[in-house]
Amino acid sequence: MGEVAYAAELGEVLSTADEFDVKTAFGEVELREFAAGALGWSPAWVKALFGVRVVFAAMLRLDKPAVSMNARPTPEGMDFTPGSRISFFTVVRAEEGRYLLLEAADNHLTGYLALTVEPGERSNRLSLVTMVKYHRKAGRAYYQVIKPFHHLIVTGMVQAGARG
Repeated sequence: MGEVAYAAELGEVLSTADEFDVKTAFGEVELREFAAGALGWSPAWVKALFGVRVVFAAMLRLDKPAVSMNARPTPEGMDFTPGSRISFFTVVRAEEGRYLLLEAADNHLTGYLALTVEPGERSNRLSLVTMVKYHRKAGRAYYQVIKPFHHLIVTGMVQAGARG
């Protein structure tokens, strides 16, 4: 897993998370480019998985069985204001150039995604932190089924984000 950059800023979410994961890459990009690249990454196989998710989510009686995937975000088009939307996430808080904390909530769980950038001598350390808080048993069941895919998707996202 690894240490989390800006743990103090993410502390309240980290301290209550039932699941926690960190994927890291290195690159020359800044936060906005990293976020746009990561959140805009959606190869055909990921889109197909989101299609399968609709059926699975309906079986678990989730409030939002379909996830609306808006147009690909651009670095300059993202609004970091708390409450604004980026893709299917809501901005919780952000600090320009350092971190962006996003949330996607449903009746079974709330998922948080934190994108962080730590400047380095040669390149920036880019991390994508996933935190999940279960609301009911269906949340745990849902996450255990998607967990192997989650790791593949988040790894792809962080790599795409590192490319900008």
